[in-house]
Amino acid sequence: SALAEALVTRARLAVRIEVDPARVRPADVPYLVGDPSAIEREAGWRAALPLERTLDDVLADWRARAPAA
Repeated sequence: SALAEALVTRARLAVRIEVDPARVRPADVPYLVGDPSAIEREAGWRAALPLERTLDDVLADWRARAPAA
C-alpha cells in the first residue's frame, strides 16, 4: 500500500514488505480512497497535520521505544 511504502522510505533500515496470503481476507477491498469532506461538513473537523508529519512522528515514537542496539 502507499502508506506502507511511505513508511519504508522513511525507515533507516532495509525493509521488505511481504504479503501473507493466509492473512488476506477474500472480502477485502483492494483499493479504497477516503473523502474527508463528510466529517468536515458534519462535525467541522479537519486534519491539522499533514500525513507525512504523522508518519514521521509515528516512526520517531517507535524509534524512541526501541532498545538501543
